[in-house]
Amino acid sequence: MVGSASPPAGGDQNAGRTINAVNWTFTTIAILAVTGRIIGRLALTHNIGWDDFWILVSLLFSISYTAIESVSIAFGGGRHVYYLAPESLSNAIKFNTIAYVPGIISVGLPKLAVAILLMRLLNIDRRQRILMYCLSIGSIILQTLCVVFFYAQCKPAAGLWDPSLKPACWSPSVLVNFAYFAGAYSALVDFYLALYPTTVLFQLKINMKKKIGLSCVMGIGVIAGAVAIYKCATLHELEEHADYTYIEGEAAARRRRPKHSHSDYYSTTLATAGSYGQIEGDSMELRAPPKRESQTEIRRTIDINVESNRDSRAAEAKMRGWS
Repeated sequence: MVGSASPPAGGDQNAGRTINAVNWTFTTIAILAVTGRIIGRLALTHNIGWDDFWILVSLLFSISYTAIESVSIAFGGGRHVYYLAPESLSNAIKFNTIAYVPGIISVGLPKLAVAILLMRLLNIDRRQRILMYCLSIGSIILQTLCVVFFYAQCKPAAGLWDPSLKPACWSPSVLVNFAYFAGAYSALVDFYLALYPTTVLFQLKINMKKKIGLSCVMGIGVIAGAVAIYKCATLHELEEHADYTYIEGEAAARRRRPKHSHSDYYSTTLATAGSYGQIEGDSMELRAPPKRESQTEIRRTIDINVESNRDSRAAEAKMRGWS
């Protein structure tokens, strides 16, 4: 056993079961949301777009995070350091550290998916398109830098989970302060993507009830912004190292509750509301997907046209003979 000389208050508490339950519950919700989105899109349009692709990639990262975090929990993640053997403690921290990579990346990618979806649904000018791309890609870059800084804070990086290597590490405040900035930027992007559709909808010549309803549907991303702010409020816990497995376990469970499914639900809801329509001019036009003719139908149409042309030429020749 390692850690403090005296056992922590409350005894050998294990938050691992709660973490697993929260992780897999919301990951399952995300899987169902994305699956429903893809199936619906294929059924009605027979193709998927880049927004679907990035949401699917984000989901794969999220599943990877949940699976790796489960391995960390199996080694003692969610328990007090005091009750863990050195090898179990090292493995718990190691897999938690590995899970951080897909976990943080899965947060940024849905923003790009939502931006692409809004571009498809709304008649957005070139300037707004560039702004949306810059904001969403900027969020992904910042999230990626968080991962880079996380591993770069100690030399060697393995010292993050193996103190026997006696690593030389930065002050934890360096990573925490950058994470504050990245989190605030993430919230800004979420609020922008959620509120921009409202500015378009209220310029349309539709009744107020529809404007409010569509604004609520397309503004669900406000929840994502609120969640980003909440996450920022818990970042100071990253500076706690005395009881890392228990503190980080509890923090991960709280952060994970709203972590991924809100982005998938947001983009899925938008897709359901207007995957097959586009706001053009001053009204929203919902267009049914074009009917795809089979090869047999195409051949039949060609044969009919050929036969019609042949009959026309025969009739014309007969008329010339009569004349």
